[in-house]
Amino acid sequence: MISLIIAEASSIGAGIGVAGAIMGVGLIVIGAAFGLGKIVTGMSDGMARQPEVADSIRGAGMLLGFLLEGIALFACVIAFLATKSLS
Repeated sequence: MISLIIAEASSIGAGIGVAGAIMGVGLIVIGAAFGLGKIVTGMSDGMARQPEVADSIRGAGMLLGFLLEGIALFACVIAFLATKSLS
């Protein structure tokens, strides 16, 4: 009887952990989208104010975007690995 209760409690705990990982991935995606929006907004404002340096602004903005996407992808992989270790 007690072993059944412990087994059920551990499966509930794993379910809560998986739900937390899924919510974490959702927050990562929302944060990355917000960050990319801010980067693109800053790039377009900078290029509108100083069109002569548009190439350097574009390069720096793309570099920041690539870094942000890499960090978001890495965080998603970590969340999925944490989910896999729970089940």
